[in-house]
Amino acid sequence: MSSDLSALVSKVKAIVQDPGFTEDDIVTALNDAMNIISSGVQRPDSSILTSPLPGLYAVGTVSTLTTTYCVVLPTNYQRDVVFAADSYGRELQIYDSFLEYSRTYPLMNQSGSVNALAIKGGYLYYQPTPTVAQVITVHYHRSPVDMTVGTSVPDGISAQYHNLLVYHVVKDFFSTIEDGIDGGMANSQKWEAKFMQMMMRMEASIPNDAGITIF
Repeated sequence: MSSDLSALVSKVKAIVQDPGFTEDDIVTALNDAMNIISSGVQRPDSSILTSPLPGLYAVGTVSTLTTTYCVVLPTNYQRDVVFAADSYGRELQIYDSFLEYSRTYPLMNQSGSVNALAIKGGYLYYQPTPTVAQVITVHYHRSPVDMTVGTSVPDGISAQYHNLLVYHVVKDFFSTIEDGIDGGMANSQKWEAKFMQMMMRMEASIPNDAGITIF
């Protein structure tokens, strides 16, 4: 069932029942959880991150420079450039490994039309460096838009998984509450388990071609 921001805040309050967490605290934590989920959560007993969310797929453009070998990716870029093309629609090679890219272009000083790309941080690296600026179209996954009003809904997360945000916030709040208390972290662990169970259900629903990230 879909939940807007007001409903999500109410759910967190009903579970935690601690006035020390203000509504602003809860809204901030819900938006943080949305960004954590979209950027990828480490799968249990694995070094693999969960897949990008199809609802956050985006297409944008960047313009190369003639004086350097990299440019900032679109401001809403979060993860996984999956395809890139030049202004003629010609697909450009994207290196999976920045180290491999660096070994292929150790000086990054070749001149000519762009035909190879690599991603590092929020930057798009390209070789050769064109003598005239080129427009490159990039397909990537963007950051979700923060929820700011009561009727806002989680961006990029299907309605049946909106409670993921609640579970994530609740587990973190209980972790703070239970820190240093005798008896362990029973509530935090309970909601952590609920979060991961639902996270894996959502992961199973995402098409295989959405890609995975290993770190």
